[in-house]
Amino acid sequence: MIQRFLPTFLLILVAFAALGCSANRSQGPGTGGSGLTVVRNEGPTVAFFEEESLDDFGQGFDESGSPPFSLGEGQPDWDPGEARPPLAETTPLTQQQIQALLTRLPPLHQEEGDVAQVRLPDQSLPPPRPGKEVELPFPPPQPESPLDVQADGPLAVLRFSPEGDVPLAPQLSVTFSQPMVSLTSHQELAAEAVPVELEPAVTGRWRWVGTKTLLFEVGEGGSARMPMATEYAARIAAGTESAAGTKLAEPVSWTFRTPAPTLQTAYPVGGPFGLEPVFFASFDQSIDPDAVLEHTYLTAQGLQYAVRRASDDEIAADSLVRRLAERAADSSWLAFVSDDLLPPDTTVTVTFAAGTPSAEGPLVTAHPQSYSFRTPGDFVLRQRECAWGGMAQCPPNSPLSLRFSNPIDTESFDPSLITIEPKLDHVSYEVFGDSIWIAGNTKPRATYDVTVASGLTDTFGQALGAEAQSRFRIGPMEAFLTAGSRGPITILDPYGKPSYPVYSVNVNAIKARVYRVSPEQYLEYQQWRNDLWRDNDAEPPGELVMERKLDISRQFDTLVETEVDLTPALDRGAGHLILYIEPDGGLLSNLFNRRLREMRIISWVQVTEIGLNAFVDADEMLVWANSLVDGSPLAGVELTLWPQDVQGMTDETGSVLLSLPRNSSQLLIARRGDDVTFLPENRYEYFQTEAGWNGWQRRAERASVRYLVYDDRKIYRPGETVSVKGWVRQIEHDPEGGVSLLPEGSASLLKYTVRDSSNNQIHSGSVRISALGGFHFQFDLPENVNLGYAWIELRPTDDHDYQAVYEHVFQVQEFRRPEYDVSAAVSEGPHIAGGQALATVTATYFAGGPLPSAEVGWDVEASE
Repeated sequence: MIQRFLPTFLLILVAFAALGCSANRSQGPGTGGSGLTVVRNEGPTVAFFEEESLDDFGQGFDESGSPPFSLGEGQPDWDPGEARPPLAETTPLTQQQIQALLTRLPPLHQEEGDVAQVRLPDQSLPPPRPGKEVELPFPPPQPESPLDVQADGPLAVLRFSPEGDVPLAPQLSVTFSQPMVSLTSHQELAAEAVPVELEPAVTGRWRWVGTKTLLFEVGEGGSARMPMATEYAARIAAGTESAAGTKLAEPVSWTFRTPAPTLQTAYPVGGPFGLEPVFFASFDQSIDPDAVLEHTYLTAQGLQYAVRRASDDEIAADSLVRRLAERAADSSWLAFVSDDLLPPDTTVTVTFAAGTPSAEGPLVTAHPQSYSFRTPGDFVLRQRECAWGGMAQCPPNSPLSLRFSNPIDTESFDPSLITIEPKLDHVSYEVFGDSIWIAGNTKPRATYDVTVASGLTDTFGQALGAEAQSRFRIGPMEAFLTAGSRGPITILDPYGKPSYPVYSVNVNAIKARVYRVSPEQYLEYQQWRNDLWRDNDAEPPGELVMERKLDISRQFDTLVETEVDLTPALDRGAGHLILYIEPDGGLLSNLFNRRLREMRIISWVQVTEIGLNAFVDADEMLVWANSLVDGSPLAGVELTLWPQDVQGMTDETGSVLLSLPRNSSQLLIARRGDDVTFLPENRYEYFQTEAGWNGWQRRAERASVRYLVYDDRKIYRPGETVSVKGWVRQIEHDPEGGVSLLPEGSASLLKYTVRDSSNNQIHSGSVRISALGGFHFQFDLPENVNLGYAWIELRPTDDHDYQAVYEHVFQVQEFRRPEYDVSAAVSEGPHIAGGQALATVTATYFAGGPLPSAEVGWDVEASE
């Protein structure tokens, strides 16, 4: 019989243990229809599960494809071939014997707080506010005279608002020239007589702001506004008396007006829209929809169409109108329809005539308010163009755009409705609104005929009816000039001849200027490149040794490679050159084609066989020189850190160790006979700072501080004590390196700050670091601490380096402590079909000792 094995299964077991007083898990049938037998004893609870026999295994899978299991009693090291050892004979204790044992035990002492429900604070700590809090006495000290009276001059009204036409009137304010009331409490001021009369009357409250300004706030909370569409009159009577006894000589009065209904939102607008739309209009104030509807006119082609209010079902059927109504303020909007079908391909106007009333006040609109939209006409092709503009000639690879008279039905769109001749490679379509964009590899100087089948439909269900044909002419490729390496430095391949390749499209000729330079002029070259945007005609450093014009093969719309031979500019086949290449299309072309002038190529070219690599740390540089021809190390290469004159020579391994100077050095220059190369500290001109060029130099490496920190529980409740223990070490970054204790006298104290999840500082202090670098401290969490992740920031008291700061995170949560712990384990696999596996669950009290007589339920799952 051939042994058959199951695929590897991940066996997932979940064991449930509960105290006898808790609700028990119901014991149902196990996986595969087997029952479950539970062994209860004073120790671990054991169960075994076994697959069906191999002969029946093929028919034993359930619908999910997993094999069934048989679960039953288990025992450690159980062997089906061995007889189970008999249970020891026991005699149960009687209740009297049990009680006698219990009476010998000391009484159970219950600490305060042993049983506690979840405690939520009445008010958690608010997040800290920026700035400093300054305590001031309240109420402030009173002056000797409770009233600052300036009785000089007559009483007058200095200012008042609002006045005239205002869009909103949230409040009314009046300021007098003299104090009108005594400086006292708000309650006492509210009882004072108000010297201002307002008509018509508005519900609200008057209050004094100081002793001279009176403020009227609308509504009970002062957050409302005065009714719209109303003209108000305010009056202060002559003889109004100030707190000093001065009287107002002449009455003061003014008026202000809030506007009549103003249209805020309208739909539909623009278009096209259907012939039976639901109209929507919202205003800046409450309206009576029926009254507004009487002043609403719907016109098209000189005819007026009757309108009525839209029903709830009609509003719900139009998703956009429904959303507009939900967002509009209550009683400020109107939805209406016309029972007549609107004419197609027509501009429809909705007008709210002069005299439209408001539901808030008596004023009506003085001028008509209107909006318009267009109804759909026949579905036809309206416009064709290059997607990036223009129609005379499209740039190669630019999308082709077809624009129709109505929005296209995107759900029914099928790319097979469009044919393109000649065939376009890698074509794709994008449909949005009334347009179709066709993207593909259009060839330069080609013509494409695009035909749209008559089956294309718009969102109103109309088809084109007839094929729509368009012709697109593709123009030439745009001229451009580039190089394989356009970086500030180019190293030529030593295997080839010294030439610099450039690549161009539709460029007739190039002009190349070559300047011979030495490595020491590299900083001048960077400065020149940095200043080119300011002075476009500035000459680069070095000696001009070659200037020539190179004609380019006239292959239109084709990428052409042109080599600039640098041999005449080199001295003995090696050296350093600045290469300046720009298109040359003639005088007029260069003057008027700004883009051609911006396609110049500038690079520092090194012709060398020396490959140079450098690795630096805080005080040394390891240099390795090798041959660019075959990669072998180069001995006898003279190296200089310029301009600091730190020198060295490579050994037979091609390497040398140089000490970094105290002052900055920008270049590493290597010489081997007539061959010279260099490596800059940075390659790009924009790394220059106001202090000059950066460079290699010796720098002090400061030792860093590392922490190992623990807390006792990781999660705490508000009001509990957090215990923290840790160790501090110093990491040296010198060549010897190493981990050490903090130096004596450098940091004997460690400062710590504790913050909660809202960044409130809830504790701070300092702790002494022991001779072995250890520390230990405790702190209590406030009862109203914010729940979530809190952290402790640690820092040596005499160290302000950010690298010496460490943060230790813990949690603050509200929870009920578990009383026991449950763990489950399965015997080590692999497990084979037809065999068995042993699963063990162990339950213990958190305080220690086993948890006996706890009912256990098993869930077993198998998955590939």
